[in-house]
Amino acid sequence: MKGHLTPGGVVVVNVISALEGEGSRLFRSVLRTMQSEFGPDQVYVIPRSRSGWRATNIFFVGASAGEHLSAEALRERYHALRGKLLRQPGLEELAAQPLLEPPDLGEAPLLTDDFCPTDSMTRE
Repeated sequence: MKGHLTPGGVVVVNVISALEGEGSRLFRSVLRTMQSEFGPDQVYVIPRSRSGWRATNIFFVGASAGEHLSAEALRERYHALRGKLLRQPGLEELAAQPLLEPPDLGEAPLLTDDFCPTDSMTRE
C-alpha cells in the first residue's frame, strides 16, 4: 500500500469495529497490519465515537511521511484536500476529533491477501 503513495501521501481506511473487548479483534488486526506497512508512528486512528464495546466507524490514516505527523498536520492535510479528493460527509467533524492512542494489540493477527477473516472478527 505504502509503495503506491506519492511522497507525503496518505491512505485512509474506514473500518467498523469496536474499540475494546472481543468485538475489537478487527480493529486491532487492521491496526497491526497498517503499522507493519507504514510503521507504528505513521498510523493514526480516529474513531467516530469512543463507545468502547459498541461498533463504530474507525478511520485509520497511514502516512508515507518520513516523520511523525501531529494531529494539527493531519487536519491541515485534510483541509487542503477537502472538496477535491475527500468528499465523504462527516469528515469535517471527524478531522476535529482527537487521535486515539494505539492500544495493546495482544495477539491480533496480521492481515494479508491470503489471511483476512474479517467476517469472523466482527461477530460477537
